[in-house]
Amino acid sequence: MRLGTAQLALRNLSRNVRRTGTSLAAIALGIAAMIVAAGFVDSLLIKLREDTIHSQLGHIQIRDAIGAGEGTNAPYAHLLTDRILDTAGVADVPGVRSVTPRLAFSGLVSVGETTLTFTGQGIDAAKEASLDSGLLIVRGERLRKDDVDAAMVGEGLAANLGIAPGDKIILLANTAKGTVNAREVTVRGIFATVSKFNDDVALRIPIRAAQELLRVTGAQQWLVFLDKTERTTEVLQALESMPMAKQMAFTRWDQDADFYHKTAELFARQFGFARAVIAVIIVLSILNSMTMNVLERTQEVGVMLALGDPRRHILSVFTWEGTLLGLLGGILGAVIGIIVASILNALGIPLPPPPGMSHGFNAGVVVTGPLVAGAATVGIVATVLASLPPAYRASRLLAVEALRHGK
Repeated sequence: MRLGTAQLALRNLSRNVRRTGTSLAAIALGIAAMIVAAGFVDSLLIKLREDTIHSQLGHIQIRDAIGAGEGTNAPYAHLLTDRILDTAGVADVPGVRSVTPRLAFSGLVSVGETTLTFTGQGIDAAKEASLDSGLLIVRGERLRKDDVDAAMVGEGLAANLGIAPGDKIILLANTAKGTVNAREVTVRGIFATVSKFNDDVALRIPIRAAQELLRVTGAQQWLVFLDKTERTTEVLQALESMPMAKQMAFTRWDQDADFYHKTAELFARQFGFARAVIAVIIVLSILNSMTMNVLERTQEVGVMLALGDPRRHILSVFTWEGTLLGLLGGILGAVIGIIVASILNALGIPLPPPPGMSHGFNAGVVVTGPLVAGAATVGIVATVLASLPPAYRASRLLAVEALRHGK
């Protein structure tokens, strides 16, 4: 009874356990390395994305349509009020977790004889208490919901001013009518975000204090926070279909996340290069293994040809051997990758501060079905392609020369 091509290929792989094991190890470790590396990059990007959203941009920003068109030319001319928010019903849209106002302004901050420029935001401390997970409190604490004359100061700005929690600072800013107004506030805490540049100039005060300082009512924008970032497009479409949508301008978080996009592009290129290197290593390993396999079995191939086996059958046998190696290595690599990722997630991966940030953090490895399938596919395809040249060489041998090989 003649064995099927796949069965014959599997039997042939079992004849040289050491070589087969070495090949499987090369494939499996390569695939596992791709899974861990890709999962590590994904975890960094997810953290950067969520920190950017929750410390600065929100998932969706809403502005008055006319005010958004004028930009910084008239920053306080078209403010959104709580009455408009209640009328619009933004908070009732499915997927929306919270809607919080932001009032941006700038001016001078003084303490003693030191005066520096700052970029400030008026925030609703009660609404943002559970939303600013991307905000690291270095010293002190967050603003309290009943705070009026208090402030959180960026780490770099606080260092340049030489201040600490409990110190008093004076804020000077131009009002909406162009006059100068001042307000004394107490430093409640010092914070850091994903951007060191932002921390060097930023501070936050309660929105009521900001409105009194600027002598305005309302806010320039509402930040919409969602239960899941993946629902951004869905919620944005729902917001744009609201009756009052024509009076508003909507901005997704990724439209303003320039640093995130540049970082993602850099990581994509780096990982693409690493994946190509791993694929080349797999190809060279399998190519060497299959070539040795053909050389050792040259006489066997000669016997098959002499008995009348067609060349395409010999080609398919060796190709099937490479395919089976790839499939087994892909499964083994996926299992190893998942196990290693689980161990790293349990232990944590401490990282130093990346460029543009002041503090390090613990990273992890995000493992998803598409990621594992993609890495396994690269390994399997590389293995199959590497097996084709030796398989073709074996199928083109002449029976007489093959039988005399090694004699």
